[in-house]
Amino acid sequence: MKIKLEQKLNLKTCPICGSNPLLSTDDMGQPNGRGYPGEFSYYFYCPFCQKLEGNGFTTIYTKTKECIKKAAESWNEEVDKIKTFLIKENRK
Repeated sequence: MKIKLEQKLNLKTCPICGSNPLLSTDDMGQPNGRGYPGEFSYYFYCPFCQKLEGNGFTTIYTKTKECIKKAAESWNEEVDKIKTFLIKENRK
């Protein structure tokens, strides 16, 4: 599903390969009992190295724009964690 981002999210690039993250959405209304009909999960991931992915947030609790904003914040937090780790490893 393509989603037009209407809000400025200030997403950081992937700390591993430098790529811009992409937004993905998963339909959570599965017939296997996992999720509710009309529920979607949104998260950002690196499309090239596929080593980094932010946490997903579902629309059952909040609106789509809020889920996307939270997913962007999660992505940026993951980027910061990896950068911090890489800096510590390079000092050794």
